[in-house]
Amino acid sequence: MWPLLLSLVVTSAVQHRQPEYNRSELSILIPEARPLVSLPLVALQAHTHFPELQVQILYGQENDDFVHNEETLLRLRRAGSLVLTPLPLTFAVGNLTKGRYSTMLKCPEFWESALTPKILLVQADSWLCNSARASIKPFLGYDYVGSPWGHLVPACGEAGGNGGLSLRDKEAMLRVARMEKNLEELVEPEDVFFCSHAGTLRMPPTVEARRFATEEKLPGQSAESAAQGIFGVHKLVTKDPNGFSEKEVANFEEHCPGVTLMVDSIGRSDTSPNWRDSEDLIHAWRGTALRRLVLAQTVGRSLVAVSLRDLKRA
Repeated sequence: MWPLLLSLVVTSAVQHRQPEYNRSELSILIPEARPLVSLPLVALQAHTHFPELQVQILYGQENDDFVHNEETLLRLRRAGSLVLTPLPLTFAVGNLTKGRYSTMLKCPEFWESALTPKILLVQADSWLCNSARASIKPFLGYDYVGSPWGHLVPACGEAGGNGGLSLRDKEAMLRVARMEKNLEELVEPEDVFFCSHAGTLRMPPTVEARRFATEEKLPGQSAESAAQGIFGVHKLVTKDPNGFSEKEVANFEEHCPGVTLMVDSIGRSDTSPNWRDSEDLIHAWRGTALRRLVLAQTVGRSLVAVSLRDLKRA
């Protein structure tokens, strides 16, 4: 009864939907070389918010079999909603450490593999919120938008933000990446690298970027206020003093249903037979968070463009 009811609710509210986005102009990019339990769920959840866009996973040797054969990822790929692209060869083999990941994103070859001029980079520890469709639109004119840092980053000043959940302009990323010749010698994280080029990139100030996404607490900000009206969140629970506690993460559930499922599974590889752990996580999301996400979106008239085929499987 629930799947049918949800489908009827969404269908009747389509006329109130936020503007559609063009899949030839915007795509969702998930760079991940590990067989993480959260990866299929994060891909499916992003697809549920933006069913008209393609999700692109850049994968490595370690998770080649996983991304090609895991049940949900296979279903998304057969539906034409998921594109699988190998990571640049230099980074596809071996352990993709944080340092190597940052070096990879500073390479032109990485951005050349992106599908569209505008890119929503979504790491497997990111989560989209109820306001995702409405809140992304004001930022599409920028070259780089990330979650504002809750600590001082001298190289970036009032611009930039964490790259784990970020909006990028492909040509702008290529332009900056091609400016540097000795990438291996650049030790700073990739997001600091890009935001340090504020003179050549269009980036919103922190006061505006805080309406895009949340990763850490900002001055005068509570978990409740940080979750309202934003596109999404990245990680949330960090070792930084400005990170949110696991108890505070629960306060994001009202605006970002299911986020605690993602946070609880961060960094965990799926070593189960036929990757059942990944499917169990998705089943938990369908059984609880998906219902709350759809009903909240319908009542608020803010987002109702969810994928009906996902609702029918709930």
